[in-house]
Amino acid sequence: MKVLLLVCSGEIIASMLADKVKSNGGLYGIKIATQSFSSIKNKKSIEDFNSYDLLIIWTNVNLDFIKLSKNISYFDGILLTPTIRYILNSIESVVKNTNTFCEFIDVRNMVTMDGEGILKQIIVMIENK
Repeated sequence: MKVLLLVCSGEIIASMLADKVKSNGGLYGIKIATQSFSSIKNKKSIEDFNSYDLLIIWTNVNLDFIKLSKNISYFDGILLTPTIRYILNSIESVVKNTNTFCEFIDVRNMVTMDGEGILKQIIVMIENK
């Protein structure tokens, strides 16, 4: 299972984006689950989703960086929406010296809420990791 953190300016949009990606998983034979970052308490919280190919954990820009730092090893990648470029340095400091990638969602996919486009981008990111 691959685990991604989706960070957006607001939780509603992050949740909607994650659900759009999830709804397109079947097109690619990918079983996707979504969960809020606030509900992740420990590694067991993530392991409960082992039957899925991809777990997208979503949150807003006000995420708990201490919690993220302590749990960064759980994540294969972090996806940021273009509207929150200003937190890139903070995120990069957390993922530095890890195998976790950090990428921005393509602005066209973000603006159109294109779940399939975002999923294609995720697939490429994971393959190139």
